[in-house]
This record gives sequence, C-alpha cells and structure tokens, in this order.
Amino acid sequence: MTDRYIPLNKPFLGPEESKAAVEDLESGDLGGDCPIGRAVEEYLKGSFAVKHVLLTTSCTHAMEMLQRPGMRDPVGMVSGLWTR
Repeated sequence: MTDRYIPLNKPFLGPEESKAAVEDLESGDLGGDCPIGRAVEEYLKGSFAVKHVLLTTSCTHAMEMLQRPGMRDPVGMVSGLWTR
C-alpha cells in the first residue's frame, strides 16, 4: 500500500479563494440573497441560457422545494442547482 492518495474531502484553498472568503465575511452580507449569490445566479443564467436560477444550500433542499404546491413544473438539475 502506498501513502499517496487523493484527498477527496480537502478542497484547494489558494490566496484568491482566501481573499474572496474574507471579503465576503467582512461584508456582513451573509444571507442567501447577497451580492455574491446574485452574481453567481446571473453567471449561471448566462452560461445555461435560462430565465431563472435559484441557488440552494443542498440538493436535498432543492428536492424538498419540488414537493411544495406549484413546484411541479419541469426543472433541470446541474450539480446541486435547479434551474427553470
């Protein structure tokens, strides 16, 4: 057996990621509808050519939303993200 392995649960965190995380925390705007969240939604809307994007905290939360009345329309799923 070798000591070399790929740590699947250890994300890469470089200087750019650290700086972005600190800026976000220092902004005090940590809610789901924050400027960074809106920027990500706009980026994804353009990338996937869709009208609406809703970021969720997990796939589970997105699937639970589908069980609510009025959420029976077809949706597309992209790695934990649901788009209409």
